[in-house]
Amino acid sequence: RADRSGNYIPAVYARNVMNSLEKDAILFTNGDNDTFPLWYIQEVEGLRRDCRIMNLSLINMPWYIRQMRDQEPRLPINCTDSTLDQLYGYVLNESKRFKLDSLVLDFKKGEVLYVKDLIVLIILNNNRWKRPLYYTTTTPSEARTKLDPYLTMQGMVFRLHPEKAAALAARDQSI
Repeated sequence: RADRSGNYIPAVYARNVMNSLEKDAILFTNGDNDTFPLWYIQEVEGLRRDCRIMNLSLINMPWYIRQMRDQEPRLPINCTDSTLDQLYGYVLNESKRFKLDSLVLDFKKGEVLYVKDLIVLIILNNNRWKRPLYYTTTTPSEARTKLDPYLTMQGMVFRLHPEKAAALAARDQSI
């Protein structure tokens, strides 16, 4: 009843996003509409199977985290099954700082850290810039774990850098 033959927008979107990624990239997506075309293009058409697409809506579920941890291309998540089963979001009872090289994220007392935020921070910490990290442009700012100052546009995606985008731009002599 819902004939979508001739609707090439999802496939073109997916190809453009995937072709914006560097080899072995990790791409954080937000929901169904930006994830399913990417999964299709990978699984059915075989495009960019070196990259891992991680859906931030699903990452709150222990079974999905296990899949991301255990299936190729694996994400650097070093949590045991027992830890994943007990992982939950919580309200900070004190301010916390996450630091990785020159990337610094401050979380204030009373803020909520969701499971997706904790997993993103675990991936950042364990990855240590070995694999490039990206967000789809459709991922809202509040779902990007305070990383906006460290993101730059690269093709159809935001790329995460170990230093603030403003510092990168200040050094860019091509502008």
